[in-house]
Amino acid sequence: MPPVTPLLVVLPLFAILAHVVWTDLSARRIANRAVLAVLALVPLQLVVLGKPEPWWTAPLAGGLVLLLGLGLWQLRWVGGGDVKLAAALSALVGLEHLLAFWLVVGLAGGALALLVVLLDRVREPLAVAAARVLPLPAAGRIAASLLPDPTGRPASVPYGLALAVGGLWWAGLLLGTS
Repeated sequence: MPPVTPLLVVLPLFAILAHVVWTDLSARRIANRAVLAVLALVPLQLVVLGKPEPWWTAPLAGGLVLLLGLGLWQLRWVGGGDVKLAAALSALVGLEHLLAFWLVVGLAGGALALLVVLLDRVREPLAVAAARVLPLPAAGRIAASLLPDPTGRPASVPYGLALAVGGLWWAGLLLGTS
């Protein structure tokens, strides 16, 4: 059983990331309050866990990712919520584990992008099958997310899910090393 101290950081992180995944999958939105909640865990982690890194590495990691992310957002390659969440999670992870965190996020994001491309090809048959099998409210919600966007935008990748995978990886690392 893991020590109680890391759970003070990990359990709220799980709840926040579950919320992020749900809202990103259902509405392609990441709420600012979720990003702020992740940022609130940074000083909590420093106080509760007494991280071995200097305190300033957290804002440095988050700031670097925010600057890079803002450039990608300007190019319209990523969403603004993804950039903010990525910066907040990077601050939480800190410089020590930043590269490994981004490797995990990149692998999860690549797999997710492949899944989105594949789902785009079978979107309409899945929506029809969901309407036949599931109760009406659930079928309508699934069909709305599977059917093409009426504005004609291409399928998007809910990158909050990939960021959540990275956050969960870091939480597991935190639980394993404490």
